[in-house]
Amino acid sequence: MELAERIWRRTAIEEVSVRQQLPKNCEIPQTNSLVTSGNRIMIHRHLLALLVCTLLPSVVASATLVPQIEPIQNITGIKPKEAVFLKAGRDMPLVLREKQDLAKYFTKEDLAKIVAKVDLKKQNVLVFAWGGSGGDRLKYDVLESFPEQIVFRIKPGRTKDLRQHVHIYAVRSNVKWGMK
Repeated sequence: MELAERIWRRTAIEEVSVRQQLPKNCEIPQTNSLVTSGNRIMIHRHLLALLVCTLLPSVVASATLVPQIEPIQNITGIKPKEAVFLKAGRDMPLVLREKQDLAKYFTKEDLAKIVAKVDLKKQNVLVFAWGGSGGDRLKYDVLESFPEQIVFRIKPGRTKDLRQHVHIYAVRSNVKWGMK
């Protein structure tokens, strides 16, 4: 809009200076369409329409993008069957990619909860299960990269009580993960 305003002002000033130099009975044909206020409004509308048409596709594209799935999602409130303790450990989780695999280690109710929370086409389920000290802790860090990298760490407890630990995570399938 500033460009149109500057053009209009410059042409108006030039026209006034030309009119002052001519005799009073001489008329100047209007050759510049920017001089009239009606055309000025039309130019402003065209510039505004051009601006909207330029910016609107990028705004619509950013608003309609599919939300990205988080690299890792903690799944809580689910207890697996005892068979998971034979296959999984604290250093090597059980990796489940399909619903049939999940059915081996979870009850029907828990399986329904997992399927409701996890998109198995885009995510894998990691199950860490072990028996150990009640003070054992499993933590993870998400490293900044694309695709992200996840590093799991075990901090062993110091108590002598034996407890069962289960941690279930949904990890996006393109994310690299490992133990440290």
